Amino acid sequence: MNLGLFQESNVLWDLAPHDVSIINYVLGEEPSGVALQLIACVHAETPDVAFLTMWYPSGTIAHVHLSWLSPVKVRRTMVSGSRKMAVWDDVDPNEKIYIYDKGVMLDPSSKTLQQQMVSYRLGDLMVPLVDNREALGKLINDFARSIHTGTATRSEGRFGAGVVRTIEAALRSANNNSVRIDL
Repeated sequence: MNLGLFQESNVLWDLAPHDVSIINYVLGEEPSGVALQLIACVHAETPDVAFLTMWYPSGTIAHVHLSWLSPVKVRRTMVSGSRKMAVWDDVDPNEKIYIYDKGVMLDPSSKTLQQQMVSYRLGDLMVPLVDNREALGKLINDFARSIHTGTATRSEGRFGAGVVRTIEAALRSANNNSVRIDL
């Protein structure tokens, strides 16, 4: 989210490629379905807020909130798992990743949902050291390595085409009452 200059496209094409590519890369898969809600708050013909949901074959669901109207730049990803949770903050120059040893434990002896006893597990917080070099610089170095060695780049065309397919399917969803579109 970022309160900035408005583009000729829409908020989805402007901001979503970054988030979709990161999620696809981390999960190692492309979504099997998407749904998108676009909202035009300032100009009726130009959506400036988007809510994107992506379903993945592994069972993971990702929700992405994109906005041109936020007064602060936020690039934060929260991951909730069964054993740990993580927060990645791309704007924080020093501590980009926080890993929380927190979760929910269910009583396996309960037979019904109403009998289910829930307890919360609170553990340590870990902040690992992360390489803070600019991503675009790394991409250029990888491209140069590819030219010199004749090997493939880490970010090749098929990966980018998958991101574009995802965004195009999301736009079809928005144009069809935000229904899920299977890929």
